[in-house]
Amino acid sequence: MIKNFRSVSLDQFYPIYEYIFIRNKHKIILFNGEIGVGKTTLIKFFLKMLEVKETVVSPTFSIINEYKSNDGRIINHFDLFRVKSQNEIQNLGITEYLESSNYCLIEWPSLLIDLIDEEYIIINIYRNNEIERDLEILIN
Repeated sequence: MIKNFRSVSLDQFYPIYEYIFIRNKHKIILFNGEIGVGKTTLIKFFLKMLEVKETVVSPTFSIINEYKSNDGRIINHFDLFRVKSQNEIQNLGITEYLESSNYCLIEWPSLLIDLIDEEYIIINIYRNNEIERDLEILIN
């Protein structure tokens, strides 16, 4: 199934959150888009809505950040930009995270997608201009 959100600005993220986290129960969410398109910004919004009180930062260098919501849910945020192979993904233990019941929000998932056995959502983000984005959401 494909769902499109057109000309979305930062103050219009709630319908996307609702569609992904309330209407669907998938725990693995993959984020595609060019550098600077807003993948981390969207993830920060999602984590705020999931009631994570910690400061959310991109795991560009740590690769994995783990957050806990007020109700005890664990949310893992991955940035695989610097990962170069599926072997490195396996050595980092990322496949074990995917098999947990925790949310896994993954930026730059291209090397990982063939290793996912669970159902997942793909969010493709496209830049319209400095303020607006188009989002294509694919539910696998």
